[in-house]
Amino acid sequence: KWATFGTEDSAVLTVTPDTEYPIELRLRDYTGASWMSLQWDPAGGTDYVPVPSANLTPKTLGGGLLAEYYDGEAFQALVTRRIDPEMQFDWGSNAPTPDSMMDADHFSVRWRGTITTGPSASARWCQAASADVRTSRAA
Repeated sequence: KWATFGTEDSAVLTVTPDTEYPIELRLRDYTGASWMSLQWDPAGGTDYVPVPSANLTPKTLGGGLLAEYYDGEAFQALVTRRIDPEMQFDWGSNAPTPDSMMDADHFSVRWRGTITTGPSASARWCQAASADVRTSRAA
């Protein structure tokens, strides 16, 4: 499901300690300033911190998620692929890539990979974005 513009969403999940879970994040921007953040509280409380890159895969370049950046808000024209080591972005009113192939107000991004839980048996996941966002996590 797509979250609405300007939302902050969180969910408490019971997870197996030290286990990898598939994750996919999708962001569609169709307005001015945009940002995206994926945070968690590995202890299951309310103290959100960015998910460490070591807990995100593919780990080929030290950790992170595979990112696909598209021009257009419906994943129309792939501009670039890269590994994003952290899920903390504040693009403001700029395009998310430095090249001129992306519109600053109409773009979409898909991040895929896995997230590895810590030693706690529960975690709280928080995603926040200034545009539509959808998250998928397979159990």
